[in-house]
Amino acid sequence: MASVIHEKNVRASFPQRLVAASKSWYKIVEPALKNRMLMLKSIEAGYFSGKASTQGINKSHPINLMDRSLSILIPYLIMSNPKLLITSKKNEYRPFAKTTELAFNHLIEEIRFARNSLRPVVRDSMLGLGILKTGLMKSHEVEIFGHRHEVGQVYSDPVDLVDYIGDPSATSFEGFEFEGNYYKMPVDAAKEMFPKHADILNASYTMHGATRENDPQHIAKSTDTDGQYSTLREYVRLAEYWIPDENVTLIIEPSSSTILRTIDAETPEGGPYDKLYFKDFPGSSLPIPPLWYSMDLDSALNAIVMKMRKQAESQKSNLVYEGDAADDAERLVSAPDQGSVKVSDTKGVDIVTWPGIDTEHYKWAGYLENQFSMQNNNLYLLGGQGTGAETLGQDQLQFANASKSVDDMTQKTYSFTQSAAKKMVWYFW
Repeated sequence: MASVIHEKNVRASFPQRLVAASKSWYKIVEPALKNRMLMLKSIEAGYFSGKASTQGINKSHPINLMDRSLSILIPYLIMSNPKLLITSKKNEYRPFAKTTELAFNHLIEEIRFARNSLRPVVRDSMLGLGILKTGLMKSHEVEIFGHRHEVGQVYSDPVDLVDYIGDPSATSFEGFEFEGNYYKMPVDAAKEMFPKHADILNASYTMHGATRENDPQHIAKSTDTDGQYSTLREYVRLAEYWIPDENVTLIIEPSSSTILRTIDAETPEGGPYDKLYFKDFPGSSLPIPPLWYSMDLDSALNAIVMKMRKQAESQKSNLVYEGDAADDAERLVSAPDQGSVKVSDTKGVDIVTWPGIDTEHYKWAGYLENQFSMQNNNLYLLGGQGTGAETLGQDQLQFANASKSVDDMTQKTYSFTQSAAKKMVWYFW
């Protein structure tokens, strides 16, 4: 695909080409968003449906392999706030390095970096693509990001894939000629910030609806019938684009393709966005999430377990008797355990047993769970489950071998965190 923003001899203006490219990007990412919704629905397992009181616990998903993956891998990859060590080879710079180190470590504690940023991004990377946006909070951005940040404070916040904008003509993130994200802000604040364009700034944002069916909120707030929510203020949906070769940031109103503001970008090398992913695919900037490979195993295992459950629920024993042995049958049913019963003829009664669970199903269920663990880097060993080791040394050896298979994921998470930390430190100075 040819370059979108550098296309020559076109009637469309530059912002119109950006908005058109954003729509093309959404068409590319839409299948991935739909598949992410399938994975999220498996993890949620009907919790937000509001039907548990009438339908009972969701019987179609008794064993949740998707949730097991997240529960084991997320704490393994990021448990708590990272600690930054900054030093310098030159003695005269070491006091400044130490000051920066203390400032950074204080900041990430204050903003709860792991809880609010890293863990959500790692979760998103397991389901698709984890995106983190780092910058310096300016006065106008407080209306966008809310009360969690103060003016002049460095921020590093997750961006959901449904709000992210990429370059549809690129085959890798390094080849992007632009990237950005959608965001919402109060209409009154937007009109005050962009007074020349107040006439085009109208309430256009909904929590989710016809155009937000691939938003995770669509699952978490699915009980609403029309997809609309009343908010304290009216919001408008805007888009922010970072153009690396011109080093500018554009704020655009998408419905009219109007540039509201052009800002000289003050960003470190690599721009404001960091992406975390584990399995790339040739010819595409979109990765394949690790949990996607567990979907079929999760479905197959639950199909077998549901069948076993039905067999267990249908298992029963019935006392049958001939017509003239009704009195004997009644006495047998009423007799206590290990009690004596007087009957006229034992040949007139019998017990018919309906079989329960087919023991062959246990083998299949065990096989699928084993395949799930192996496919996900010996997941159960990483989680400290079912090592089968007879000695402590064997247990440690098995864990060491299992952890080697996720070293690549750990290294990518480390590099991602390091990149975000460097950008945060860059804004300090």
